Amino acid sequence: PCERIGITVIGLEVPHAHIHLIPINRMGDMNFANSKKSFSKEEMEQTAAAIRKFVAWLFMAFFATCFLIENTLIARF
Repeated sequence: PCERIGITVIGLEVPHAHIHLIPINRMGDMNFANSKKSFSKEEMEQTAAAIRKFVAWLFMAFFATCFLIENTLIARF
């Protein structure tokens, strides 16, 4: 687990940009000169499943909020 998520947009090596979400505990963790970490296939699958679950929840929460705001505004008129 990490304490924070670092975000960076990079497009130097390819003709398009990438948005990187980087698990960090301190600012130095975002240094791309650091050695890369290695994870087992199982760890990667577990992490991917957790990210998918969170993103699905995030979208559901966003659209539920939009729906509530829209219905509140309509109810006022």
